Amino acid sequence: MWINRTVKISEKEDVMSSNQDKIIEKYKSGFEDRRAELSRAGKMEFHYTEKLLRRYMKGLPRTIELGCATGYYAYALADICGSYTGVDLSPENIAIFEKKLSEKPLTTARGEPVKCRVGDATDLSDIPDGSYDAVLCLGPMYHLPPEERRKVFAECYRIASPGALLAFAYICTTGLVAGASCFDGLREVYPNECANHCVFDLGTDDIAPGLFYYTSPDDIERAAEAAGLEVVADHGLDFFFMASAINAAGEERMPSFYALLDRMVDEPRCTGAANHALVVARKG
Repeated sequence: MWINRTVKISEKEDVMSSNQDKIIEKYKSGFEDRRAELSRAGKMEFHYTEKLLRRYMKGLPRTIELGCATGYYAYALADICGSYTGVDLSPENIAIFEKKLSEKPLTTARGEPVKCRVGDATDLSDIPDGSYDAVLCLGPMYHLPPEERRKVFAECYRIASPGALLAFAYICTTGLVAGASCFDGLREVYPNECANHCVFDLGTDDIAPGLFYYTSPDDIERAAEAAGLEVVADHGLDFFFMASAINAAGEERMPSFYALLDRMVDEPRCTGAANHALVVARKG
């Protein structure tokens, strides 16, 4: 979401088509490789995703990460995995990931080299059923409309082993707009009629319609359950409405912010107020 009030969407169908080309174009710049380091508030999504996955991932699982980008979580989590395969739609992201692996080889706890490849989370037909004990979907849901999210849930269910852990990152509708209304440089124009219509009615972004898609905790949990998964928890990861305060705070105040955020991340009533969130599930 960016500052712009001129974008207009009249038909919901216009933003519900496949958007593979838009996603690939978005990530050509290699920006994703730097996103975790751009601001103190921006780090929260990554900090709490790693922290939560370390809480839930047990027994050195065979792990696949869908939407692996340039390998941030592979380097963060390989030490607790038996195997690790990253898959991303963007050839540019995978090229950066491969370069990292060539310069700084990465192995799992069992000594297996981390692998990565280009692939589409909506079609994993080259992967046999039950191949993975941990299926991490940490990006695709940001970019897919509901009907394509259902494909991802179905594919993740299929490739997961019985009892496997599955985790799906998504962006919350309410938390996104609420955060924009509090953020320095955005509060002057958000909320506005166009943004509310796009985000709340169409489930997509007002500035990049058809590239980013948003949902609610209730809707993502229902979709996971409809795919046959048991929802274990749904955590907010970062809280956009606090971002300007976090970025402006002195380093001495950060322990107090983390103490507050630790509570909010584990408080289900706070999840809908998050920007990014993580629903955790099991395959029965």
